[in-house]
Amino acid sequence: MERYLIKDNTKAKEKENVDNQESETSESEEITEQPSTEEKENDENILKKLKAKSYNASRKFQEEWKNQNDWLTKDKDSERPYCKICHKVINGGISHIQRHQKTNIHERNLKKGFEYTSNS
Repeated sequence: MERYLIKDNTKAKEKENVDNQESETSESEEITEQPSTEEKENDENILKKLKAKSYNASRKFQEEWKNQNDWLTKDKDSERPYCKICHKVINGGISHIQRHQKTNIHERNLKKGFEYTSNS
């Protein structure tokens, strides 16, 4: 029975020491809480989602692209760039459009004089 009393007494002393330390630190200085790893991961996930949204938004058709290339229009289904010469949806932004413009198929179709047909 004494063994149990000694253990309980030890736990009580440890708790008392912890309580004393907490009261001392709260009186002398403010404690700044560090975010937990769970909170950090959550913040990182939110930032990734925001970056992904801005990237995907840049892949949607921009009207200024149409002004630069008369063979380009907006695809009615996916709201992505659509080449009226090749009859092809271009998955990407302006760099993908420029790359498509340089392809052999696009240049060949342009030389053959394919009519512009709209997909919208």
